[in-house]
Amino acid sequence: RNTQRLLEMVGRLLAVEKLDEGRVELKFEDEEISEILSTAVESVQQLCEEKRIKLEMKVTPEDATIRCDKSFIIQVLTNLISNAIKYSPEE
Repeated sequence: RNTQRLLEMVGRLLAVEKLDEGRVELKFEDEEISEILSTAVESVQQLCEEKRIKLEMKVTPEDATIRCDKSFIIQVLTNLISNAIKYSPEE
C-alpha cells in the first residue's frame, strides 16, 4: 500500500516536471464529466475506507461533457480528492 502511494507520488512529480517543461502533449476530446468523476472517486475508495470517510458523487445532468485531456484531468481530480481525504478528520 505505501509502496503504491510512493510510486503514484513519483509519477505525479514526473508529470508535473514534464508539464512545467512543456514536454506534455495534451489530447483534448469531449468527455463525459460523470465518467471522469467516477474514475477519480473509484481510485480513492481505499483511502476513504481507511479513514472511514463516506464519499458520494452526484452529477447533474449526467450527459454533461467537458473538452479536456481525460487522463490528465483524472490525475488532477484524484490528487485533489486524495488530499482532501488525507486532511479530513475521520467520521
